[in-house]
Amino acid sequence: MDAAKILGCLALIALANLAPVGGAAQDSDLGLHYCAPPIIPKCADAADTFRSASHVASCRQEITRYVKFVLSYRDCLIRESDRAVLQANVILDHFKCSIEADRNCP
Repeated sequence: MDAAKILGCLALIALANLAPVGGAAQDSDLGLHYCAPPIIPKCADAADTFRSASHVASCRQEITRYVKFVLSYRDCLIRESDRAVLQANVILDHFKCSIEADRNCP
């Protein structure tokens, strides 16, 4: 099997394994960005949380913020996955072009 066919197979495998569940990122910047993971509120399993109604109410607010952060984190991971797939495709296309042209493509 020649190099172009191998690269084509690798691209398909990469896309199958990296295909995100969300929409494609519209950002033209191909650099990857860090998605900060959510931190579970300590009050969720702290004994003190359940000793008063005010502590429960406060913890409920923290848990609500945490859930919103989890959803934002998921969206960030989807965007970054999309961006990584796009970047991989750009690199593979450039490399395949260089192989076919027998020189470094612009």
